[in-house]
Amino acid sequence: MAPNAVSSLELAVSELKSVEIVLHDGAGHPASRSAAAALLRRTGFVPPPAVRPYFTVCALAGWRRVPVDQLARWSGMPPAALKRRLAAAGLTPAGVAAWNLALHAAWLLDVAALPTGTVVACMRLGRAVALGAALGARGVRFAAGRVDPGAFAAALDRYAAVLHAAFPT
Repeated sequence: MAPNAVSSLELAVSELKSVEIVLHDGAGHPASRSAAAALLRRTGFVPPPAVRPYFTVCALAGWRRVPVDQLARWSGMPPAALKRRLAAAGLTPAGVAAWNLALHAAWLLDVAALPTGTVVACMRLGRAVALGAALGARGVRFAAGRVDPGAFAAALDRYAAVLHAAFPT
């Protein structure tokens, strides 16, 4: 097998182990798995292989607030190395995690049409104010316990644009 193929295979195995860790950590609300699938389909292969495990873990575990260092450990990446690699692309580990938290929230409110209280509880945010802050930080309008129709798709488009700008092909 060629050296690049071996490296790709090792990375794929590493990513699968990270995914298993996150899935066993707690499934979250069933709708959060659908949100993760949509995120991975749209953006999963945009980041380069060196940081892709972190983006995968964020997509899977982003349905609730998780410390960035924990996300990095689940992805198998030392936090300092992850910060350096993302800084080169103008991103931060916390920023990627925040995008994923907001995208999961938008999915749960927009696509799954769950009530605000359910979303706050399943995302372990404590209060609706925290939900509004997470959404607002990524440009998702949250008023009267709702997001605009199509909020998830619009936010996902913005996130994909951020990733494409950070990791041009």
